[in-house]
Amino acid sequence: MTFRAAFHGSAGTVEALTGGRSEQLLQGMPVWNVYFTDLTGDGAPEICATVSYGFGIVDTHVVVTDYAGGQTYPLWDRGNYDYALTLENGALLVTQSGCGSREVLETGVPVLIPDDEGLSLTLQLQAVAVPTHSYTFRDTEELVQPIVSLFDDGTFTFSFSAVSSYWGHGSYELENDRLTLRTDDGMYIYVFDVADDAILFDAGDSSRQLWFSGLYDGAVLEQTYP
Repeated sequence: MTFRAAFHGSAGTVEALTGGRSEQLLQGMPVWNVYFTDLTGDGAPEICATVSYGFGIVDTHVVVTDYAGGQTYPLWDRGNYDYALTLENGALLVTQSGCGSREVLETGVPVLIPDDEGLSLTLQLQAVAVPTHSYTFRDTEELVQPIVSLFDDGTFTFSFSAVSSYWGHGSYELENDRLTLRTDDGMYIYVFDVADDAILFDAGDSSRQLWFSGLYDGAVLEQTYP
């Protein structure tokens, strides 16, 4: 599932830009970080952010915006706990700490679960899938760099750009030093040649849609994990 939208972030807001119009999706004082990941399972990534808010007593919490579904889900317990997002080895995690405290009480993954009102965001302690290898494209001036992560179950994730709503995920094949990524939606293929501690993008054998990543033929993605 794809959307013709670009996203713009500042210290205080995240906005969707469509057809020359701007729509504010979330705000904070400030917005500390923003990540794109699919929590609803609809194939389109949600916008996940850590924000602070308040006067006098300032709390920090997590906001998840489902742009495709038009819903927003907070993980917020003002006065009791603070929540913050972190990215570790390609996995999005949530840390819980006491309000105004830096001592981490729990770490888990953000999960949307059904309740009487639809869905709610919660912190769930569960095993986190850690990639066997991650590769990063550093030849870019963008703050969020494209990353390919491979997992031992034969799946991959491919984050292209902060301004694209498309989040690549699917299965991969590695044969004769050729890495082929096929997205689960059946729409895109991305091919790389495997070198020492890097993969090289083969634009000729790959889909033309690159989602504002800035990748070009022969682009080097350096191994950043392990």
